[in-house]
Amino acid sequence: MTDQSNRSDLRSPEDIARFLPVVRSTGTLVVAVLGVILVCALGYLVMGRLPITVSGNAVVVSRYSVMALESSTHGRIESWQVQPGGDIRRDQVLALVGQPLLEKEIESVREELAELTAAQAEARLLYDKTVALERQSLLARRQAIEKRIEVVERESRDLRVATRSSIDEERKFFSQQEKELLRLKELESRQDRELKARLERARQLRAKELLTEEDLFAVREATTDQQVVLAQVDVKRLELNRSRIAAADRYLQTAKEAEEREQTIESLRQELLSALTESARLDQEVAEVDHQDRLKHARLTRHLDGLSERLRENSEIRSPVQGRVLELTVGEGAVVAPGGEIAVLDTREDSDVLEVVGYYPISAGKKIEPGMHVELLMPVPATGPGPATSVAATGSRTLLATVKSVSKLPVTPEAAALTIGNDYLAAQLAGAGSRIEVVAELQVDKGHPSGYLWSPGGGTEFAVAAGTTLVARTVIKRRPPLSFVVPALRDWQGF
Repeated sequence: MTDQSNRSDLRSPEDIARFLPVVRSTGTLVVAVLGVILVCALGYLVMGRLPITVSGNAVVVSRYSVMALESSTHGRIESWQVQPGGDIRRDQVLALVGQPLLEKEIESVREELAELTAAQAEARLLYDKTVALERQSLLARRQAIEKRIEVVERESRDLRVATRSSIDEERKFFSQQEKELLRLKELESRQDRELKARLERARQLRAKELLTEEDLFAVREATTDQQVVLAQVDVKRLELNRSRIAAADRYLQTAKEAEEREQTIESLRQELLSALTESARLDQEVAEVDHQDRLKHARLTRHLDGLSERLRENSEIRSPVQGRVLELTVGEGAVVAPGGEIAVLDTREDSDVLEVVGYYPISAGKKIEPGMHVELLMPVPATGPGPATSVAATGSRTLLATVKSVSKLPVTPEAAALTIGNDYLAAQLAGAGSRIEVVAELQVDKGHPSGYLWSPGGGTEFAVAAGTTLVARTVIKRRPPLSFVVPALRDWQGF
């Protein structure tokens, strides 16, 4: 009643102010702060953006620079000459490989070569003695034939000289006799013609009885005598022809003897040729034996050299390229075969650009487009064999990258191995099924020691090198937080 009566007595503003409750300034500040927080929260829910990511497995590569080193030989790894992370040069020895079977084969070939050398030396000693005796026999035979040829040639030469001289003399004699007989025949023929003409005149005179019978008979007798003289000249010419024929027969006989001697010489030459042929055959046989011995020796020597070279090559595994060892896939004591993977090498040069190759499930990979941001983190350590995990390790700092390209079709583990250069790593990253391959480009930060851009904040940084496996989170979209509270807002434009 008192309060009501007091209020009724208020007549002026001063009276009213006296009865109003006092509100302290601290209470007003709390209300204001709560209002600001509420406004900011509402603004963040509407205007803020939360990333929506898809995760996959990734590896840092210099594409096609990571290669699997395959063994080129059979054997057991005795010792590795390099360690993972170490730099290597071209043709550097990476591992020593034991070759016990090859070493035994080399020792066997060496023993065979020594036995062959000893056997050839012994056989050659006996063979040389036999060849020396045969050479002496052939030499004596050849000398006898050559001496006989010399004698027959000298006799044949003397016979030809004598025959040629006799022929020349007889030819000259027959020529002179022929000329004399022809001249005599001409004279006697002229005398005969004159006597015949005289006989004809005597007959004419006798017919006129100007000449006696006795004178005619005398002329006739002289003509007859001249006919006898002509006949004698003809007889001498016939005798000269017979002498010429007889001389020709002698010439033929001499020529026959000369021909027989030539045949004898030819026969002796054939015998000499046969002896020379035998000597040449012997020389060829000796050369053939020498060649066969050298051939057998050379064949074994080449085989031994080849085995030694093969041992040298197969005892060492050398690097075909210059680079760095990423991983040794087999340990010391392991048996290797040609074509088997033994190490993983990074052949990247300083000028090569590092890229990130990620592998996403097909459903997630189809949402990725070039230009999207990628967050790269270290994965949790693997607890056993199997596909790589896409769970990021706690406390890992985020490396930033940008999507460069996305495969239009899923890639198989084989295709991934071609890009990465490691079958085992490709199988871990891509798994057993097909994956979408995403190539991302690392963002550059020249002010950072690594040369790449990291997300703000703390965390453990990791080495950025070819072969480093990572968890890749690709930001495919950013949404206001309110759309997560009210799912119906996701369909609105701007949400």
